[in-house]
Amino acid sequence: MDQRQALAAFSALSQETRLHIIRMLVVSGPDGMAAGAIAEKAEVSPSNVSFHLKELERAGLIAQQRESRSIIYTANYERLGGLIRFLMEDCCGGNPEICAPAAAVAACCSPEMEGKFQMTANRIDTLLALLPIAGHEGELRSALESADLPTDDIDETGRTFFRIAQGDNTVGYCGYELYGDSVLLRSVVITPANRRKGLGGRATDLLFRRAHAEGARTAYLLTTNAAPFFETLGFTPIDRAGAPIAFLQTRQAISLCPASAVLLAKTLEG
Repeated sequence: MDQRQALAAFSALSQETRLHIIRMLVVSGPDGMAAGAIAEKAEVSPSNVSFHLKELERAGLIAQQRESRSIIYTANYERLGGLIRFLMEDCCGGNPEICAPAAAVAACCSPEMEGKFQMTANRIDTLLALLPIAGHEGELRSALESADLPTDDIDETGRTFFRIAQGDNTVGYCGYELYGDSVLLRSVVITPANRRKGLGGRATDLLFRRAHAEGARTAYLLTTNAAPFFETLGFTPIDRAGAPIAFLQTRQAISLCPASAVLLAKTLEG
């Protein structure tokens, strides 16, 4: 863990409700907790807990996945352990026995807990998290360019981009633009080594759940060659005349995507 990641983690944890939530999720182990159960136990409203979960996920401290009709949240033990290791790195002035208890917690190395935490680590490794990234970041631009996706306007205001993380690994990038109750999918690109694993669909689902939490109710996208993939996610081709005017006036709709690009739409549900 680097200093930037540590600062994001401490910022997320410096609020009473979020600290309470992360401690509940740590106790719940690999089974995690549904958002409704978290809200009930934390004694906050569903909308309030959604805000706090979003902040914890933004810092990479928790992950989520869909199980049937529920969204299950799980503590990211690797990231939490990394936070402890960051604090205790090079500690003790030559007296390592001082740090031994903290080191044991960070490594989850208690013999009687080894099996449990190995199972947790294996599960965390399969979960995805969306971590905000600035449009001017070179790694984002390179990933989009390698996939022949538009980059001319990614550093303009109104664009929101994320690094798709699986544990501590970057597996792709995605982003959107919000226009009232509509959201325009900008891009979903998975790194070559991580393709054909179902990560694109899972990342798109996470992205639209985040957009729904911000008020979006209909998603749109333009694509030249990925329509079959997005149709498997519930998108339907529509005529451009049926899209919101604000969307039709975007740079992507006017000039960045060719006239042959297909417009697709999908109704979002919470």
